Amino acid sequence: MENDNKNINIKLVTPTSLVLFALFFLAKIFDKIDWSWWWIFSPLWVPFALIIIIILGWLLLLAFATILDYFVELWKEYKRKKKNGRKS
Repeated sequence: MENDNKNINIKLVTPTSLVLFALFFLAKIFDKIDWSWWWIFSPLWVPFALIIIIILGWLLLLAFATILDYFVELWKEYKRKKKNGRKS
């Protein structure tokens, strides 16, 4: 029986990134640009930084949703107790 699972191949450093890095690197070496080395290497680290930013954003959203759900439940419990207190 064949394996029905499909491999998900995510490439963060694409050939385009490598070509850009090579161009930036050569331009820096031959004094054609006066950029910081951070920007020369940016085609290599920006994809990783974007993934980290997206993950952190989702984690913050999840934390906010969890806290909001907690307070909504507290509010419902407060209203329920208040309603039951008036009937007694």
